[in-house]
Amino acid sequence: MYMKKPILLTGFCLLFTMIVTSSAEAQSQKSPMPSIKVGSYNVCSSHARKHGIKDGKFKTPQKYWCNSADAVAQMIHELDCDVIGLQEIGDTTWGLYGDHDLRNLVAAKRPKKDQYIWVLYENHPKRIIHYDNAIGFRKSRFKLLDDGIFYLGGVPDKPQVLPGIAKGAARPVVWVKLRDKVSKQDFYFFSIHLILERSVDNDGRNLYNAQQFVKIASELMPEGSRAIAVGDFNAHFNNVSYNCISEAGWSNVCQGLKKQGKLASHVLSAGSQPTKDETGWGKWFPDHIFTKGFEHVSFDIDRRMLSTADGTLHYPSDHFPIFAEIIFE
Repeated sequence: MYMKKPILLTGFCLLFTMIVTSSAEAQSQKSPMPSIKVGSYNVCSSHARKHGIKDGKFKTPQKYWCNSADAVAQMIHELDCDVIGLQEIGDTTWGLYGDHDLRNLVAAKRPKKDQYIWVLYENHPKRIIHYDNAIGFRKSRFKLLDDGIFYLGGVPDKPQVLPGIAKGAARPVVWVKLRDKVSKQDFYFFSIHLILERSVDNDGRNLYNAQQFVKIASELMPEGSRAIAVGDFNAHFNNVSYNCISEAGWSNVCQGLKKQGKLASHVLSAGSQPTKDETGWGKWFPDHIFTKGFEHVSFDIDRRMLSTADGTLHYPSDHFPIFAEIIFE
């Protein structure tokens, strides 16, 4: 008689385990971890566009900001990222000089319920926006928990460099801390633009900037934080500055998916910049999306030409936007 109790108890435990397991599997099927579409787009500052026209880098006046601003806005709208980092933002781009405010142009193309919130800081001693970065995130998807700006010249809270550091190394990094309203998960997002490493006066500023980013970001974020860093890193996959970031625990979406054989042929065959005369695609790849604490689903590059002010088709910038779908680990 006493032998029946353990048997009944064992049966009850087995039944309970089956119910819990079945419930967990059903819950998993009903509520998969939501994906986030992230993007990065160097929009080419109005200052750089003027010099590009003057120096012959750009073959058409349609590259002027006044002629291509709406095309840039259209590209951002059609990318439809949940969160996106922009580079080369200036006073004109942000509507402080002239009437081609990128924020307003993007907003005019989107329904009221699907607008972006934009984060940008003055980044110059003269209290202007110069060669800056910005972040836009979908208001309906995320809650802003914190934001800020830091600089990579060795003086984190000011746009200046330490003695002995080359001029121009005080590049800004704009960041936000967001809470995903769907999954209730928090993460950091950085928009970055490092110095051109291929320049003839290569003096190590790109590597120094990369080292500073790794250092400051690690000090800013609590250990184990999820994070995304996007931007124009001005470094190909084999550059020392790129390796500095990847070796610090940041996972590159493009390279990670490439190793898994999950990249489309057009991503494998060309870089993220057009050729100077707009006849094709360049081979160099300076733009990247790095993550911590995310799984990578897809990566792509938008290489379309869009209509500019006179109706002709052109690449809206001297960079192509890159974008990826990722999910929380």
